[in-house]
Amino acid sequence: LDLFTQIFTAVSERKEAHSAEYLFDPETYRYLTVLAESHIFPHESQASGKIAELKSVKSILHTAMQAEKDSILLYDELSRNAKFPDARKIFARLKIEEQGHVVKIREMIEAWT
Repeated sequence: LDLFTQIFTAVSERKEAHSAEYLFDPETYRYLTVLAESHIFPHESQASGKIAELKSVKSILHTAMQAEKDSILLYDELSRNAKFPDARKIFARLKIEEQGHVVKIREMIEAWT
């Protein structure tokens, strides 16, 4: 959370960063938005339903693992499609952070089983 907050604060200081066209061409922006909203950052109503389906620690860990893997793929796409080198660096850094989460969750799964 701290890393994401730091990056968001730094990027938010740039006025142009609030424009969708700042980072991506319009078609790529639409594609990435759909990808993120449907798989990685669902709306609250969708998230509540998914959370209600989790009945065990094992299912929670496996769902968390899939979410991290999906996030890695998203940040990889964001990095490859970003217009500016600074944006590509930010997305690459976020991808590395998510990869660390995969390792931690794998350790939790192994410890749990």
